[in-house]
Amino acid sequence: KELWKDLEYSKKVMARREKSGPEIIFQKMIDEYSWSYHFVGNGTFKIGRMNPDFVNERERKVIEIYGDFFHKGQDPTIRIQEMKKYGYDCLVIWASELKNKQNIIDRIGGF
Repeated sequence: KELWKDLEYSKKVMARREKSGPEIIFQKMIDEYSWSYHFVGNGTFKIGRMNPDFVNERERKVIEIYGDFFHKGQDPTIRIQEMKKYGYDCLVIWASELKNKQNIIDRIGGF
């Protein structure tokens, strides 16, 4: 945890990060429906000390893809509230939700 406080360390590690499987699925949906989001989960964009997965900078919206294993037990409202402090709306999509394409389309439409 201490290493992650060093901005140079975190930039170096995040720059090597590839999209996860759920992020790839969501990226395909972005491409298919021409949504105005792009992947920044590789450390290229920060909000405070947070690095969201996808951002629409013009509308100040971010989308976080939460892995069902990695984020198990986490309360997404905490992340949503933190993003709000910086003027960004945040939508959290759980990886398991990506199985229902229409649900994701509806959620993005309502976001």
